[in-house]
Amino acid sequence: MNPMMAMNPMMAMMAAMNGNAMAASAPQQQNQVAPPAPTQPTNATPVRPKRAPNAEHTVVEIDPQIQALCRNFSIEDRIARRLNEVMLTREETFDEDMKALWEVCENAKKPSGFLMVKILELERGVFTGAGKLNREIASFASRFKLDDRALSKLIEVFRTRKDTMHADLRDLERHLKTAQHPSSVTISLLVQLKTNGRLPSPVRNRGRRDEGRQRERSWSRSRSRSKGRR
Repeated sequence: MNPMMAMNPMMAMMAAMNGNAMAASAPQQQNQVAPPAPTQPTNATPVRPKRAPNAEHTVVEIDPQIQALCRNFSIEDRIARRLNEVMLTREETFDEDMKALWEVCENAKKPSGFLMVKILELERGVFTGAGKLNREIASFASRFKLDDRALSKLIEVFRTRKDTMHADLRDLERHLKTAQHPSSVTISLLVQLKTNGRLPSPVRNRGRRDEGRQRERSWSRSRSRSKGRR
């Protein structure tokens, strides 16, 4: 002990009190927890990754064969690009399909409309124009002035009916002789042919038959009257 503190009891007492106060404050400083760090507001807008500029406007170059086809038949640019998109998925049969499209467009009255029908078939995976357009079908369509939809249906149905095509076309002709709208009638009949395997019997023109009967009756009446006068 400090000899000065031994001589002065008051100083010793004050030193003891200071020592106890320091010892009591030490555990409190050790147990004191640091205040939490400030958090960011919850309504802050998240940072999204930026997309590459013009990613959606990349222009795909049209295949030269498709360009030649569309240029030859004056096909619109939008149709050409749609055809190009679907033909990108047909690499294995590309040349064969393009040859078929050339052949059918050559026989179409409106190549752009017919080509759209073929594009829809390509997109659905039911393309039916992979074979050469039959001359008999082309002649039949030209004779009755069938539109592109009817011609497309002819190609589709007779693709699987080559053996009976001649007889089927002959039966179709019987229906179309008196048809006011040959294209619509052709499509309807071809749907029945595809579903039932045969065409319905053509409906006879009752009006003409009734007119013939009336003429016969009037002629018979006139003869009987002339006999009565004699």
